[in-house]
Amino acid sequence: PASPQQAAQRSQRLQQKQTAEKLLEQLLRRSAELQAAGAERWAAADYARLQQQTLLADRDLDQGLFQQAATQYRELLRGLDQLEQSAPGRLADALDRGQQALQRADGVEAQRQFDIALALQPESEAARRGLQRSQTIAQVVELDRQAQAAAAQGDLQQALTAHRQALSMDADYLP
Repeated sequence: PASPQQAAQRSQRLQQKQTAEKLLEQLLRRSAELQAAGAERWAAADYARLQQQTLLADRDLDQGLFQQAATQYRELLRGLDQLEQSAPGRLADALDRGQQALQRADGVEAQRQFDIALALQPESEAARRGLQRSQTIAQVVELDRQAQAAAAQGDLQQALTAHRQALSMDADYLP
């Protein structure tokens, strides 16, 4: 038979285990919500870091270090909350970086940034338009270059044709 002290210790460990498991359940739910919201796309490094830290906390739980696991799960829940709260700022940053990439005629980077913006806000018209522009920016810049070269050679008809083609592909393009 266990002594009262041993019974109390067992009861305390059981409570610690239950607390850690409840926190893990909350953490898994919140993580799944953020994953469904595209966090792996718009916060790849931060989300991966939190997932890695979750594995470490899980190891502590598996080893019976319930209080330590519970502490880590609480910190991870705070980290997921912070990640979610950072979404509006990340959206603004992605849209801004996408526009800057378009201005540099860097279609690949623009597409990456607008993809992030769409993961954050799928209904964003600015991100949708930016993504469309990112797919044609190289052609538009080339047409603009051709228009300038034709104009410099005095071939105004060719310059006008190339310029119109560029505008038909991207009405927002400003050389």
